[in-house]
Amino acid sequence: MTPSEMTESAGPRDAPWRDPGLFSLPSDRLLDELLARLARAMDADVAQFLIVEGDQLRVLASVGVPIDQIATLRVPIGRGFAGTVAATGSPAALADTSSLETFGASWAEEGVRALVGVPLVVGGRVLGVCVVGSRGDRRFGDDDIALLLAATEKAAWAVENGLLLAAEAHSRSDAQAAAQRLAALQRLTAALADAHDTGGMVDLIVEEVTSTLGAVRVMLSLLDPSGESLRSARTFGVQERFADSYADYPLRPGLPAVDALLTGEVVVLHDVAERDARYPELQVMDDDEHALVCVPLCVGERRIGVLALSFPGAPRFGAADIRFLAALGDQCAHALDRSRLVAIERAAREQLELLAEAGRIFSAPLDVRLTSLQFARLVVGRIGDAVSVHLREPDGSYGLAAAEHVDPRQARAARLLSADLPAMVRAGYDHVLDSATPVLTTDIPTEVFLASVDDAEVRDVLAELPVRTNILLPLIAGGHALGVLSVSTVDGGHPPLTSDDVDRLEELAGRLALALDGARLLRQQTEIAHTLQRSLLPSALPHVPGAEVAVRYLPGAEGVDVGGDFYDVIPLPSGRVGLAVGDVMGRGVRAAAVMGQLRAAVRAYSLEGHQPAALLARLDRLVGTLEEGLLVTALYAEWDPGRDTVVCASAGHLPPLVRLPGHEPMYVEVEPGVPLGVGVQSYVETDMSLPPGSLWLAFTDGLVEGPELPVEHGMGRLAAAVRSSVNAMDACEDALRELRPLTNARRYDDDTALLALVTHPTTGMPSAPPTSDTRHVLELPADLSSPSRARAFVLHSLETWGLDPLIDTATLLTSELVTNGVRHAGTGMRLMVSRIGERGVRIAVTDHAPTVGVRIGRSDDEAEGGRGLFLVEHMSSGWGSVADDAGKTVWFELHA
Repeated sequence: MTPSEMTESAGPRDAPWRDPGLFSLPSDRLLDELLARLARAMDADVAQFLIVEGDQLRVLASVGVPIDQIATLRVPIGRGFAGTVAATGSPAALADTSSLETFGASWAEEGVRALVGVPLVVGGRVLGVCVVGSRGDRRFGDDDIALLLAATEKAAWAVENGLLLAAEAHSRSDAQAAAQRLAALQRLTAALADAHDTGGMVDLIVEEVTSTLGAVRVMLSLLDPSGESLRSARTFGVQERFADSYADYPLRPGLPAVDALLTGEVVVLHDVAERDARYPELQVMDDDEHALVCVPLCVGERRIGVLALSFPGAPRFGAADIRFLAALGDQCAHALDRSRLVAIERAAREQLELLAEAGRIFSAPLDVRLTSLQFARLVVGRIGDAVSVHLREPDGSYGLAAAEHVDPRQARAARLLSADLPAMVRAGYDHVLDSATPVLTTDIPTEVFLASVDDAEVRDVLAELPVRTNILLPLIAGGHALGVLSVSTVDGGHPPLTSDDVDRLEELAGRLALALDGARLLRQQTEIAHTLQRSLLPSALPHVPGAEVAVRYLPGAEGVDVGGDFYDVIPLPSGRVGLAVGDVMGRGVRAAAVMGQLRAAVRAYSLEGHQPAALLARLDRLVGTLEEGLLVTALYAEWDPGRDTVVCASAGHLPPLVRLPGHEPMYVEVEPGVPLGVGVQSYVETDMSLPPGSLWLAFTDGLVEGPELPVEHGMGRLAAAVRSSVNAMDACEDALRELRPLTNARRYDDDTALLALVTHPTTGMPSAPPTSDTRHVLELPADLSSPSRARAFVLHSLETWGLDPLIDTATLLTSELVTNGVRHAGTGMRLMVSRIGERGVRIAVTDHAPTVGVRIGRSDDEAEGGRGLFLVEHMSSGWGSVADDAGKTVWFELHA
């Protein structure tokens, strides 16, 4: 009969699976229920559904035999009873199972004697097999086959659905497992990326494989640098005796870890039996059921190490598991190799950093001893335990420039010893310098050396850490034997010094010698440069009657560069005082040279009587002729003590600070103008009252501006600093104390110049400058009595000051000037007699006719006028005239 005919003849026995409610059950319960009903209908003892998986059959559902007993059973298709049914696609019956081929527990062992089986076919494809068996003495016939066919035909779709659901669940499980593996790899990769040393990476690897993979035993071994053995880097859960045995083992076949590393393939041992069969040497481990996996750690062809993992039970590792473990090993290998490269790079970087730090020390403008000290501190503890620099003095002795030691007590003893070096040490230094060759000593005669030390306390300290090895290096630069660099190791300190250390230190010693020679030359050049700058600035301030004047000048960064900041206080023939502050942009000799020219020009223009705005305009033209692109800021003011006023003009300079009596300091609202050199030549004057007791302070931007100090903030701090300053010098000191404190930690990039003036209360006529011990003032009318009154006034002043040798000339020239004023100006005059130093005098006559010119007559001129100025020019030490809106001043000077 054909299968279809057999199905049709099943008859009423198939009623149990025609129940509509049967097929509303889920597929897994449907199969179990269908098998149970089938066994009852056929009076059978066992029933099973087996499904096709690849080239094998796996039990999907079972009645009469517990499913967990046959869960791992796999029947090859084409072999055994069920395998033959699946291969042929035809029903079959067997009366005796004793001769069947077995693939696990046999049917006979289960007591089953007769079998009948039919294929599960859907769409012409064999999905599986349904097998029914009896433990009794029975033969299955066509009716039984027909019944099975009828039952399986109804259940085939459920089997297929079950297979689809199982496949879906399996795929979902695989996807979840893949996602977990990917997350684990990402987590490990991120963690390893943050680790910077091999030890940290090893800890992360062990932590990850134990927490994520569930490994209960871990051994991470790294290949020795020689490439001949593996060394245990970290273990977890491994028996102590086993860990000790494999702390260091040779790289030869016969161990799973070695085989994995040599082949580059993951080695998997599913259970203890497989492990002991393949690797008998590992039988020393406990007998617990564990799977062992050894993952090679390789980067290309370079072997790094092995990761050995033990898992509880007997898990089955599929292809995806092996790929994951291989990927994990690849990540670990790359991370460990990166740490190796980082370690190599770190060592090279440390050497480069040493050279770079030494370069920074050598390039800094320091003095000889500070350079030596910083170098000694740099080297000590890196190459040796003790470093010293001794410099040869002109008399052939040696002076200590620096001595450092890892032990401060030893360093102090070395410094004390240098005060009186033993003869054997001096001889060694002389030999090194004379031969210009480094000397390495690996066997220091400690007893002989200590015996040469006279100071018992120093000797006892040195004996605590005796020197073991020493290198002496000559410090020679430009043919000059400067001194000796000594580097030593002591007992229990750094490893002994070798010839490699000589090579490392020889380059450093050469650079140190150049730096020391440069520091010596720098000191000389700095002294010359500062002498030049001081010569360009006023050597002393003039005495200013009616006021106190003070200046402070601070250079910027250390070095030979000088700045372009300048200041000046200029007593004018009119009785006014010129006050100048400026800043030439840039540094160096060029800026200083320009500064010197500008200061001289300011003094000349002011003595010619030019007002502040006109003076700046002339300076602007001058700067334009000096150098293209040159810019200068300047502030020029004239203080008039007679009127208690100050007039100032600015060329791009910061405004002056003024503190009037009873008021808070404030900045003068000066039209800022543009810097000198732009070519505008148009500046605006600002006139303000400066009553007695006032403070007037001008400064350059180096005081109130810096890399971390905005100019607005600095100007605010300056105003607050001088709020209570009593006199001019106090104002300067208070300003510098607040904004440029003298501390080693503070360095300044720009020069600073301050000029402060504090006015004093005056006596006498409010329209005239005050009379003092060094200045006498007389008001004269415009009549013929003025010349004689002027002569008497000058005579009295010179006698008071003890300048009798100047009386005749002074009275003659004064008479000429006053006569000219009466004759040509026709206005009242002011006569001012000022003492200059100990043996000089300046006499100035000021009228109120600024438009009347001053002309010198010659001896052959026929004109009657002008001969007085001719005498002034030839008989005085110097003379000049100044005109402004208020009048004209003619002055001359005499010196005894």
